[in-house]
Amino acid sequence: FHLVIRQKIKDSADCVIKWYRLGDTINNIILLASYIYRKDEGITCKIRLSATKDDGYLDVSILSRNLDKIQRNWGKTALAICEENFNDYHFRESFLFELDDDIAVFSDKGQLLAKGNRSTIKPFYFTTNIYRVENMHPRKYFVVFEQLSRKVQFYDNQTLELIHVIESPHIHPWKIKGNQEQSIFICQNRDGEYGIITEM
Repeated sequence: FHLVIRQKIKDSADCVIKWYRLGDTINNIILLASYIYRKDEGITCKIRLSATKDDGYLDVSILSRNLDKIQRNWGKTALAICEENFNDYHFRESFLFELDDDIAVFSDKGQLLAKGNRSTIKPFYFTTNIYRVENMHPRKYFVVFEQLSRKVQFYDNQTLELIHVIESPHIHPWKIKGNQEQSIFICQNRDGEYGIITEM
């Protein structure tokens, strides 16, 4: 297993990203890399995930907010997402999660900023959550929860077109988890109450 963390350095304008390999015990935790940067200058960090859970592969690369370097090192999809959003304050620190041709981008506060693939890029300007790493690269639906309006939104995973919106006074998700086929979703609120969303 791997752990990637971003921390604000105490009494400093600097932040640090650290990448660890986790072992069976606390003594087997290995710091693989660390990168210190100024928060006001920003950073772009890409984490490339493995398509299989078994091999434990993870690749972390960090670049300054330089579009030429991003295109050279990370390709056109990453460039297009960054190019469109670099003027946005929330993109000052951005974290790209890549699986094959699919990319999801988050702010340092965990806000979903954009989702894209080779053919489509969709920005998300509202405060959204996806809750689980598995939800970033789904088979069928890309599901997000819009916190302000309390809407659960379903997007086609390939075209990123909005398919369906669920809005109910009884659904206030804090966590959402779907089965592998994405035919049923369990929503849990902060009080531990559950709701179920299912296909009809």
